[in-house]
Amino acid sequence: MAPEYGLGIVSPPLSPDDLRQFCDDGYIKVPAAFDATAALGMQDFMWEYLTKQGIRRSDRSTWTHPRGLNKTSEYHVYGPIAGARLSSAVDQLLGSGTWKIPKSWGAFLITFPPPDPAPWTVAHVNWHWDGDCWSHLQHWGGLFIFTFFSSVRPGGGGTLVATGTHRLLSRFVQALPDGRKFTHSKLRPKFWASHPWLTALAKPAPEGENRIARFMDRATDIDGISARVVELTGEPGDAVICHPSLLHAASHNCSDVPRFMRVKDLRPEKTEKSAIA
Repeated sequence: MAPEYGLGIVSPPLSPDDLRQFCDDGYIKVPAAFDATAALGMQDFMWEYLTKQGIRRSDRSTWTHPRGLNKTSEYHVYGPIAGARLSSAVDQLLGSGTWKIPKSWGAFLITFPPPDPAPWTVAHVNWHWDGDCWSHLQHWGGLFIFTFFSSVRPGGGGTLVATGTHRLLSRFVQALPDGRKFTHSKLRPKFWASHPWLTALAKPAPEGENRIARFMDRATDIDGISARVVELTGEPGDAVICHPSLLHAASHNCSDVPRFMRVKDLRPEKTEKSAIA
């Protein structure tokens, strides 16, 4: 694909520095990955569905956990997500011709702020990677794509990612004797125990510890790999593309507005080496 940007200028959305960041950190943000007005229209469509559940946009007292939104995932209203800019970025990472535009752009991530939110901090529960990490040891066999349909500001419920952890996980599992015999559930605690930073990330903080300072304000060098927690923030139409083995976790929404995002595990149609592996 060779999309046009601006005044007929043809340019790939990801620069060489972006591609290096993806390899090193495991994620890259693509601002204006698809049309912002269309993204807001998609949010309006989600609200229409929520209203049928009694969750009203103008009545915060009705903001409860939504149900069944995935039934709307294949509606044509979401078609503009696969515009030229995001599609071209995926081409750069997976290789042109190795994937197809999906029918659905994945699970809905809608988080409403509670009536009296506690102070925001780095979550310790549900840190995980998705799928089979063995298929991504030499190159990535897919991508994990977050798309934004609302403004997601700091403390607003954006997903947390831990940079560099895809590389840590790859190194860890390759060093395990008979590592492939471990199930996902048995492999995770072994990985958490492999370094104090990972151990602390996945358990409650000691009283008085500032988890923002420890995990977000500075990076930690883990045997030559830089690890740091990043909160995914953005505007309608933005996207964040992640390595499929990158550690991530849900975050609390301590803002005044709901968080509207989606996440898609995108796999190539056939197994081929990544464009920049």
